[in-house]
Amino acid sequence: MAEKPKSPDELLQIRELLFGNEKRDIDTRVSGLEKDVVDVRGTISDVDTALNKKIETASSGASDDVRALNEEMLSRLNGMDQTIADNSAAAAESLSQAVGSLTSELKNLGTQLNETTRKLDEERERREMLSNGLRALADAMMSPSTQ
Repeated sequence: MAEKPKSPDELLQIRELLFGNEKRDIDTRVSGLEKDVVDVRGTISDVDTALNKKIETASSGASDDVRALNEEMLSRLNGMDQTIADNSAAAAESLSQAVGSLTSELKNLGTQLNETTRKLDEERERREMLSNGLRALADAMMSPSTQ
């Protein structure tokens, strides 16, 4: 039978003889895997940072686009408000002028109507006087012949 190792150092030496090469290979492989994991983590971190920057840039760009669009729409609305106000003022002025013109025309027509009515009244009075004169003349002419 084999004898027992006498000290812990002997045990280590035996282990080294039996498993030393494999342990070093495993340690090397584990070390390589750990390095690969660190590299992958770094790559993931870089990709994450790049994606966050792209998202921030896109979000910022979209926000800027929305802000610019809002400003443009607000500017258009203000322009439309001003156009409506200008058109309203022009329409009010035009309407005021039209009312003034129509009022003046109505006054002129009223004056012409009064003048025409006065002339017609005078003409009616002249005709009535002429009719009365002619009737009186006819009566006067008829009266002597019947007597």
